Amino acid sequence: MKLVNRYTPVAFFAALAVLCPAKLWAEDIEVYYSEVLSDDSVNKNIANVMIMLDTSGSMRNCETGSGSNWCTNSDWRERRINLLHDAVETILDDADENVRIGLGRFNNDSDGGYIMLPVMPVTEKTRPYFDSALNSINPSRNVRYPDGGMPSGGTPTSQAYEEMAQYMLGGSRNENYGTSGGRYCIKDEYEEQCTTEYEYSGGQPVDFCDVDEATCSASYGGWNTLPANQSCAVGDLCQIAWGGWIEYPWWSSAPACPSSAAICEYDRGLFYRAYRKGLYQQREVVYTESEVLSEVTYCEMVPTGDCAEYVQITNGQNYQSPIVEANQCESNHIILFTDGAPSGDSPGSVDLVSCRNGSYDCQVRIARHLNRENNSVGREIKTHNIGLYMGSDTLANMQSVSAAGGGSTYNSDNAESLLLAFQSTLDLIADEANTMVSPGVAVSQSQRFQHLDEMYFSLFKPMQSSFWNGNLKRYRVEVEDGEAAFYDAAGNDAMTGTSFASTARSWWSRTADGSDVMLGGARDRLDTTARRLFYSPSLGADLQRFDLDDFTNAELFLPDSATDAIRGNVERELLNMWGDPLHSRPIMVNYGGTYVGDEFVEDNIVFVSTNAGMLHAIDTSNGDEKFAFMPYEFISKASRYTVDRPSLAGGNKRQTYGLDGTWTAWRQSGATLEDAPSKVMIYGGMRRGGNSYFALNVTDVTSPELAWQITGGAGDFVDLGQTWSTPKVSRFPDGDGGSIPVVIFGGGYSPADHDDHQSRRSTDAKGNAIYVVHAETGELVWSAGSRTANVVTAVSSMTHSIPGSIAVVDSDSDAVADHLYFADLGGHLFRADIDESEAKAHSVTLLASLGGSGENHRRFYEQPTVSYVRDGAYSSYFVSLASGYRAHPLDVETQDALFVLRDRQPFGGGAKPAATVSDFSDVTTGATVDTTKRGWYLKLDKEEGEKSLSSPAVLNYEILFTTYSPSTPSDDQRDPCSVNYGQSYLHRVNLKTGEGERYTLVQPGLPPGVTVLFGENGDTAIVIGTEVVKPEDNGGTVGGGGGGGGTFRDLRHGRWMQLSPDDAGAIKLPVDEEEGDDGL
Repeated sequence: MKLVNRYTPVAFFAALAVLCPAKLWAEDIEVYYSEVLSDDSVNKNIANVMIMLDTSGSMRNCETGSGSNWCTNSDWRERRINLLHDAVETILDDADENVRIGLGRFNNDSDGGYIMLPVMPVTEKTRPYFDSALNSINPSRNVRYPDGGMPSGGTPTSQAYEEMAQYMLGGSRNENYGTSGGRYCIKDEYEEQCTTEYEYSGGQPVDFCDVDEATCSASYGGWNTLPANQSCAVGDLCQIAWGGWIEYPWWSSAPACPSSAAICEYDRGLFYRAYRKGLYQQREVVYTESEVLSEVTYCEMVPTGDCAEYVQITNGQNYQSPIVEANQCESNHIILFTDGAPSGDSPGSVDLVSCRNGSYDCQVRIARHLNRENNSVGREIKTHNIGLYMGSDTLANMQSVSAAGGGSTYNSDNAESLLLAFQSTLDLIADEANTMVSPGVAVSQSQRFQHLDEMYFSLFKPMQSSFWNGNLKRYRVEVEDGEAAFYDAAGNDAMTGTSFASTARSWWSRTADGSDVMLGGARDRLDTTARRLFYSPSLGADLQRFDLDDFTNAELFLPDSATDAIRGNVERELLNMWGDPLHSRPIMVNYGGTYVGDEFVEDNIVFVSTNAGMLHAIDTSNGDEKFAFMPYEFISKASRYTVDRPSLAGGNKRQTYGLDGTWTAWRQSGATLEDAPSKVMIYGGMRRGGNSYFALNVTDVTSPELAWQITGGAGDFVDLGQTWSTPKVSRFPDGDGGSIPVVIFGGGYSPADHDDHQSRRSTDAKGNAIYVVHAETGELVWSAGSRTANVVTAVSSMTHSIPGSIAVVDSDSDAVADHLYFADLGGHLFRADIDESEAKAHSVTLLASLGGSGENHRRFYEQPTVSYVRDGAYSSYFVSLASGYRAHPLDVETQDALFVLRDRQPFGGGAKPAATVSDFSDVTTGATVDTTKRGWYLKLDKEEGEKSLSSPAVLNYEILFTTYSPSTPSDDQRDPCSVNYGQSYLHRVNLKTGEGERYTLVQPGLPPGVTVLFGENGDTAIVIGTEVVKPEDNGGTVGGGGGGGGTFRDLRHGRWMQLSPDDAGAIKLPVDEEEGDDGL
């Protein structure tokens, strides 16, 4: 292992400061949250749900039955009340953390409704309340022949509905809830109890010490009699040895105590006199005194037996509403469940609204009253209906109630459909109280293209916390007739639209896991396999296998008082957690394989990293984790990622990130294509997590080695910022006619200059450089930047940070880099020309300056895509790049654009000054490209705030790139409590003419880049995240059509593979596809 930089104390602490920055940043996670600040103690995305359960006599029936007769046939376990009981138990098991639930029922004496439980969170503390309530309405759940009891009575639906409504509104009540008022403890009070343990040195003999002190000990011997003229204080070490009693005449005076005694004691009675003599005795004792070597205080929180927080049904003569009127972000709901039409109902007795025309009319009036902001609590309360075995007329009436209440209606006819009805209703409710679950997607990549029908989806779930859960799941993909289809492990269609089907079971999963991040996938395998966690004990140090005993509390970022139980919790999380792969794209590496009969079965490993600070290596055959790697920067803050995960900071900003970048593999082949590789290295950065790059030798995938670590802020890497740039592996001339393996990356991101909506500055503090390092040692080979003292080649125009990857171009196909193209956050585009001579006079040319201030403050976060084009007698590189404020996707102030620049200089063309926007043709409104200009540009929709957040793909003269628009509503329509997902688009534009169309994507949120799949049979498919682009689609939706020539099925055919932006852009067109000089 090699640590490239030598750290001074100042640089060392700067490297650790990434977890607790003085200035928090904006980030693209802002699209997953409402505008309400996370640290607002009042405004929280919470849903209050009161579920009213039908406990009338008909619930004793099975599917068929009459009146209040118990179903006792062979299907008695399918009683309606049992189906309801089972369904509610299941939804309680899966209750969303932001959905609070209460339970009510029809009163069994048919005079209305009764609140069994007030609205409360479903937790380990409160779950027994729910179980008790359900058991109270179904005491005969496991009894075939009940004697009576609940459920019973009529179905006074409107009266029960009114009671639920009065509860939600905090109105008057008709029921008695005892002297406690239906009070429930939902949170126990805890207090800290501490115990201190000491470690002592070996004792040293001393003349005396206080045995009451823990450092003092005494060993005791026999008793020694003192001379008659000596005494001592009677106690543990002193006693009196008495002789026998000596009598003397009762009429005589008491004799004097003789000199042979130290003390005498006298006794007398009516006719009795006596005395005795005593001598003092002192006990032998040896004192030993020790020193305290260490002391540890163990503290833990233990319940006091008191309650810290209550909820209550009543408030005097009224109900206690669960609605917090000051919370603008609460949603409130009533779910009515019933198995039939109202009976024994008295709508005329309803006081909340005026009811005259029957039960359903009354329910509609109640629903309408609740579903408006001018009710007594000033908050809309939605009404939903769930029916069981409902006829068409009754169902229509229920739908009218839900429509008036702004809610949903479901009917069910068996246990599964009843559960689905509850789950669907609560999912709709949870959507109002939750952020979205947005999958990132990656396709397997390998040096061998046979049998690669595998798709790997890296999933994450945004949470109201700085820690998000994640997962990696595998599915199968087929490409046919220009369309891709995803299948699960059972061979079934894995998708419903652009989402995973709830019944889909991904590879490695034991049960259906659908889109649930917490189920199935690689994280599920940790239930059956133990994690092999490797970590670096200091910056750049050799890796060690994790063992809790090797860490002190301080080394885990725990307080000195942390108990063994807390340490154990840290260990369990480290060995089981899966964080979010927010920006990390999985990569797959082939490790050879074996023949099973005539079939060659590959051994493949997928690598993906997460914001839990870990890199995971996953065996694709079974999902088992071969190892996980956690660098010192994160293992030294282990408590922040495990037991002390911070909440979001102000402005919905995460306080912790991890290994959030995508890794790159360097696979050195074995003797044959089917052999295991001779060596495998992987390289990755930290993105928001810090300013280091890591190189791991994973040739032995069970025992990784840290080859080197580069950290910014010192040595040759002073200007290295946050490591956003995905490393590129290439070869570089050594000046002696040969070449060396290198890793190439941009200088990274400068949050101080570009977070929090910063205006354009003349020079960024960090990241305005590019680096080339030796792939095996990490030693600097070449660098360029604007600060002369910090780089090999000084380039005054490199003023802004370069977070994007570097496009590497090999113009003569000798596997050695000839040109590097890159862009920065100041709107500049550069080309580096690599000198193969002994002089190594590498140079950097500013090709274009396309940024500015105000609406022209364009930032290029992603790498440009370079395409070879032959124009008759001329060859050129067409460089495509699109701008967008990646750190602030909700920005609507910038006029972003797609630019295409023609660069002929690498092919002998003359040098030109840096182009500006005026040197490009504006094709936004369909204008023809002016061939005398340097290129063309296409404006994105500024009114929508449209921007590009990924690199374009270029194939067969077609540019494919995705964009995002925050779709900001007007100020009077804005809802600060709603998540603004915005709108995603796919652009298809002709590389040479700029003609094309924009197509609307179905998926919400930030779109990933374009993935192009090629099948063995010549078919081509386009995939964007989980969305498949269909070639027959047109007319403003995703697919072919529009200007620019060709359809998606005309894209270049090849083996089954995915092309990276570099590969897609730099592959030369065949001779028969070359065109004349008809354009740029």
